[in-house]
Order: sequence, then C-alpha cells, then structure tokens
Amino acid sequence: MKKLLWLCCFCFSLSAQQLSPSTVVSLITVSPGDELYNSFGHSALLIEDQASKVSRMYNYGTFDFEDPNFYTNFTRGKLRYMLAVEDPRYLYQIAQWENRAIVQQVLRLSTQQAQRLFDFLENNAKPENCFYKYDFFYDNCSSRLRDVLNTALGDSIQWVLPETNNKSFRALIDPYLDNQRYQDMGMDLGMGTPADKIATPAQLMFLPDYLKDFVGKAKVFSDGKWQPLVSQERRVLHNAPFPSDPFWKKPGLLMGSILLITFLLTWWQYRRPAAGHWFDVLMFSLAGLISLLLIFLWFFTDHGVTKWNLHLLWANPLTFVIVAGILKKTNTAFFRGLLLTYFFSNALLLLFWNQWNQELNGYLAPLVAALALRSIYVYYRLIKKTETDGVFGSAV
Repeated sequence: MKKLLWLCCFCFSLSAQQLSPSTVVSLITVSPGDELYNSFGHSALLIEDQASKVSRMYNYGTFDFEDPNFYTNFTRGKLRYMLAVEDPRYLYQIAQWENRAIVQQVLRLSTQQAQRLFDFLENNAKPENCFYKYDFFYDNCSSRLRDVLNTALGDSIQWVLPETNNKSFRALIDPYLDNQRYQDMGMDLGMGTPADKIATPAQLMFLPDYLKDFVGKAKVFSDGKWQPLVSQERRVLHNAPFPSDPFWKKPGLLMGSILLITFLLTWWQYRRPAAGHWFDVLMFSLAGLISLLLIFLWFFTDHGVTKWNLHLLWANPLTFVIVAGILKKTNTAFFRGLLLTYFFSNALLLLFWNQWNQELNGYLAPLVAALALRSIYVYYRLIKKTETDGVFGSAV
C-alpha cells in the first residue's frame, strides 16, 4: 500500500494537466464518527473533469503507518502527515462503513481559478512536497484547505467571518466529545493552558464543520463580479445518529464512586481507628504516574497545547515522596509539612475550579477531592501519633 501510494503521487505529478471548462471543484466534508480519531470530522477537495478524465480527491489527513518510528513520532507530536491523492470512491466507502455523512459543496470557480487550484495541489502532492508537520489546532486537514484556497485564489476569495470569537480551542472541541466522556476527560487532563487560548475567527476553520460553514458564506470574484463561492450544496451520503452512552459508561459514576469509597474508608478508619495504608499507596501512586505522563507531554513532546498544565498541582512527582513516606512510616516535620502543603494545594484548586485560566474537567474534581481528603487524614494520623506515641502504619 505504501509503494502504491507513492506511485500514485508520482504519476499524478509527472506533468501539468490542462482542465476543461467542465471541471467541477468541490469541498467534501465528512461528519464526525464515534471514535476519537474521527470525532471532529474530515475535509478534502475533489476535482473532477470528465473531458480530461480527472477525478481526484486531495486529502491532507493521511500518514504512513509503515514509518519505523510511527508510534514514537505519534506520541511525541512529531508525526508527519501528508497530502494524498486518492480515488474519491475510497473516502465514500470508508465514510459509509463508519456511518458518517458526506456533504459536497460545489465551488463556483472559473476555468482559470480551477486550474490554479489544481496546479497548486498537484505540485503539493509531489513526494518532496507532500509531507507537513501536523498540528491539531493550527495545521490540520481542514485548516490546510483554508490556506490552499487562499493561496490559489488570492484576492479572488472573500471570507465572511464573525468579527470576534469568544470560544477557546478546548471549548470548540468539547461538543464533539459528548458521547466520549472518558476521551474528553483524558484530553482535558493532557492539555494545558494553551488549549484555552481564544481562537481567531479564521482559526475556527481547523474544524471541518466551520470550514464548511464559512465556505458556504464566502464570496468569489468570477465572471467580473462577486458571487457566492458555493454554487450547489448537497448531502451525498446520509448517516444514522449515534446512540448516546448510558450513564454507567460515563466518568461521573467512576469518579463519584472513588470519592464515596474514599470518604467511607476514611470515616471507618477514623472511627476504629484503623491506620491501613494500602489505599493511600494506591491513590498517591496513581497521581504520581499521571504526573509523569503530564511532564512527558510538557517537556519531551512537540505538542504545544500540553504545556503549563495546572493539573500538575495535584498530579505531581511529590506524591511518590508521600508514598515512600507512608511505606517507611515516616513522621518527620518535613513529611507532615509536605502532606499539609499538598492538601492546601488541592483545596485551593477545588475552591477556584472554574476560575483558573485553564478549563478543568469537572469529572476530575472528585479524584482531586479524594486525594485531598486522604492527605489531610494521613497528616491527622501522624499528629495523633506524635501526641499519643501510637503505632503508625499497621496494616488493615
């Protein structure tokens, strides 16, 4: 498949081909799917010319699975995406299989405008030009097409954009994950404050739905006058609505259960009193492991949106020190101070949960509260041990 793809790209770019006046250029928009990788939809450009026997789909959303460093580059944000030239039937078949709708917008372009667009895409599809560094918010399969139209049409295209936008990149993608709450929680956990930057009106077109809407409102200078860019819009493939996830598949039940179990266990240990430490080791180890992931995403990848992450206030490597202190039955002033600092850090985060410059996913609040509760309980237990000279850390 890899060799075939390269051969197709090479053959399509061997020579410049002249299009006829019957050429039809269309923006193809594929609706979101029910998997994380296709949750935000897809965009491509279709150029068809029956006279020249041209029918080519230009897709900026492809990558090479056979790359020997595929998984490493994907994880580190260094994966190269590419422009692929495909048979349009392939995209239609995939969309139908994934239960995704397709909308075709026929663009009102002159023969000269269509030729410039075609020549640009053909040149961009050459092996030496087709790769680019993917960025989900700023340089993806949808925003690339916006830039292609701007480059090929120049002053002949006029976008009708809102004067302002008050939504962040994170807020823009949230509605697409309504039925994928665990994935949404994971993405919110990994993305830092850069994801909460307000997108400019032009940047909204990183989402295929916005590109489709703005192309539908755009104007083009053709036949000596400004006209709507879209001459015809039709739905070429319909889809059935995806079912909503039942409540038990949403993170709220899991996270709420963790907080409830934490409260009940803490109350039971306080009343007995019992000083078991297995639950604390599990909870603080979990926070520590999450911190390693967040640090890796911040400092060791090219994902720009994973920097300056406030979740490191509760998921930080110091929780491993807490785990070590619990296992070693430590009762020093430093260790007690660390527990108290960690408690106040979590409490402060929870108190102003909706007021930080980073939008924090509400499903994570019960986990932060559970960690805060256990840290203050362990602190209380150490204080009582100091006062009564009891035994710390006896297993339950």
